[in-house]
Amino acid sequence: MANVPKLVGVFALVLVLVLAVAAAVPLVASPGGDANPRPQNPASFEPGEIVPQDLSQNGSVSIDASSGEKVVLIDRAHGNDFDREEIEPMVDALVAQGYEVRFHGGGGSRGAPPSAGPGSSSPLNQSLRDADAFVVISPSQPFTDAARRGIADFADRGGRVALLGEPTSPSPAVVSLFGPAPRPTATSQMTPLSSRFGMSLSTGYLYNMYENGNNFQNVYATASGDGPLTEGVDRVLFDRATEVAVGGDASVALSATDRTALSTTRQQGEYPVAAVNGNVALIGDTSFLTPSNYQYADNEVLTGNLAAFLVSGDKEPKPMPETQRSGVPPRPGQPRPPSAGQPPTNDTTPPTTATPAAP
Repeated sequence: MANVPKLVGVFALVLVLVLAVAAAVPLVASPGGDANPRPQNPASFEPGEIVPQDLSQNGSVSIDASSGEKVVLIDRAHGNDFDREEIEPMVDALVAQGYEVRFHGGGGSRGAPPSAGPGSSSPLNQSLRDADAFVVISPSQPFTDAARRGIADFADRGGRVALLGEPTSPSPAVVSLFGPAPRPTATSQMTPLSSRFGMSLSTGYLYNMYENGNNFQNVYATASGDGPLTEGVDRVLFDRATEVAVGGDASVALSATDRTALSTTRQQGEYPVAAVNGNVALIGDTSFLTPSNYQYADNEVLTGNLAAFLVSGDKEPKPMPETQRSGVPPRPGQPRPPSAGQPPTNDTTPPTTATPAAP
């Protein structure tokens, strides 16, 4: 106990030194000796500047398209990263207008249809036969070559195709006894499909530090010319957008506002976020469809334009093959081809070939 006064004295000395240093730091940092230096841009610290903006939510999704019996098919068979409730605003608008909405693949987000069996066509191609439009959202499993050819043929015959994707996102972290495990990335399989139509998605995300919807990743986009997606659109708000690369006959429909940057390069620009090539549209975001986001800015107008685009096509029926392929059994009702040689007639026996006599 004899050391207690000594320890108290040491503590008091340390406390005095700490207070002295704390008092001297502002004087050293301020060349004029001002103990209360002000920041270079005091306006940025005012309450009115740092309070989040009030983003109004209003409007409803409407479809400006002619009525008629149309079937919209939505893909669920390729590990599509979305839940059905996330696209309810568009689905509800289509159903309210009298259009039929079907899901290819059924089940959960990673459910897949059963195999069609050896020698048959792709299950997706079978579903597309009765559809007028096809929607693909954030696929993580690849499409087969037969499916990609079927989708391209579907679009060539007037079927409408909408492709929606987002940046590559990491999977949820797995925590074990040894700490967090590495987080693998869920690679999008959109580009192998969209590249058939001269469009592709970047892997990085877009952000804007100067103009955003209260979050640097909530970027605004404006229309780039006239087109089926941009009628009545002033600007839209995307929650998690990526760049859309455009080539060939594709044209840009929406572009992010000035000084938007891409995470993979950090370069600023007006990046395309939506494009159209004939009967195919590609959008580098899916958040604008959700119930929590579709009423921000002109998102409900874009959602209605996308729905109208889907049901405004005029798909031609797939032509039936004129000849029967060798080795493939005929379809029900199709006559079998005649066999080689003279066919037998009623009440007769097939002609026989005489066997020559032995010498």
